[in-house]
Amino acid sequence: MSPMQRIAVRNRISCIGVITANRPLALARCVGSFGQRLPIMVCDQFGKDKYRFAASLIATGFSPDIVNFGLFGIDGAGQPIGANRNALLLHNTGEIAFYVDDDVVAHVFEHPEIAPGVALVSSGNPSTIWFFPDFESARSAATFSEMDLIDAHERLIGRSVDDCVAEGLSDGPTPPPSQELSNPSTYGTGKLVVTISGVVGDSGYGSNAAYLAVRGPSRARLLESEKSYQSALASRYVIRVPQTYAISDRTIAMAYGMAVDQRDIVPPFFPVGRNEDGVFGALVQIMYPPGAFGYVPYAVLHDPPEPRRAIPPWTTVGRFTTTGLTLALLNGIQIPAGSPGTRLRALGTLLVEMGSLEQREFDAMAMGCLREALERRISRFESLIALFGGEPRFWADDCRRCVEAMESASMNLDLDISLEMARMLIRSYGELITVWQDMLEAAKDLRRKGAGLIEC
Repeated sequence: MSPMQRIAVRNRISCIGVITANRPLALARCVGSFGQRLPIMVCDQFGKDKYRFAASLIATGFSPDIVNFGLFGIDGAGQPIGANRNALLLHNTGEIAFYVDDDVVAHVFEHPEIAPGVALVSSGNPSTIWFFPDFESARSAATFSEMDLIDAHERLIGRSVDDCVAEGLSDGPTPPPSQELSNPSTYGTGKLVVTISGVVGDSGYGSNAAYLAVRGPSRARLLESEKSYQSALASRYVIRVPQTYAISDRTIAMAYGMAVDQRDIVPPFFPVGRNEDGVFGALVQIMYPPGAFGYVPYAVLHDPPEPRRAIPPWTTVGRFTTTGLTLALLNGIQIPAGSPGTRLRALGTLLVEMGSLEQREFDAMAMGCLREALERRISRFESLIALFGGEPRFWADDCRRCVEAMESASMNLDLDISLEMARMLIRSYGELITVWQDMLEAAKDLRRKGAGLIEC
């Protein structure tokens, strides 16, 4: 029996949660692809269930402003994607749930050289990437799998890192040279809070800047020729999947297809804007010991109904969104030791303090954090150029182009909203975080009474 077969199913996923925003055709395709194995709950950004649920929470004593921000966002501050995710988190508190976006299809694919074992990595996402000019090319090249996607996540989610290592790592492969093998002792107290699927189709990235930093086999494929490189930068279509089950101490969380263990507290998503899942992942990393993130060597199909344009890296690396500012403010933050809930509440208090500064003080703090973030980005690109000796030249030239764009941006920082709005959002997010644990308990009580997001 292989190590992967020996990984016991210890924790059951109880439901599938789907977020949507008035896209009935995409939603029907997504829901239908999962069959009837598990209950499926849908949260529509414009659905009446969410308004009723918000009213029920407010009736228990929570501030209407905080509830409405958490579940609906704020007009003019960006799409309330995270707000939709928060509604499902509240409804499913105390359980393990699998969350997908409505443009995901549960056709399961696997790494073409899938291997047994569990790898420990400290390089964020351990996936390897193949690049394609269009969606059909990516789907046709993907290796179909008969693996049940939910079962794959159940093999890791909610388990201790020690258990996963004992059952899988000893017989597993050494991670590729592009990944740093971490000391298992640093992961011993951790458990898998979030597990993430690979993807076939649209990458889900905001831009292709991440391609410039890939290592190992992914880099070899990207840079096989200047033609293949330019084709990859001009496209959003990939196969991205790890070779084996993997556990990481950090991640850039992507919520298009992930399991979340909510038997203990998890943070709320940033309610508005893109990369709300990146902020969620950063908070999980602050709250929990190393080893909170798992990856399965299986991918879902990501096929947005509307075409998405590939954005050249140098046009985005110097710009910041609201969530980008939030991540910059969180960088290097020091939170006292304590339980996950205690650490989350302390973090919320700190964000409230930031958002309560006088506008001039907040502006100075925010601009300082954004410039530091740019300096870190510049340093990473310069390190990459040095690491690979500036070769191949067409790749190095684009890295330098990104550095020049960031150096220019540091003189005139570009944020997608006003600093006045940013200060209000940071304060509101902090207020949401400080009451989040209480709100989860209230939501659990409402569900017991048949008044959850989905009426029982």
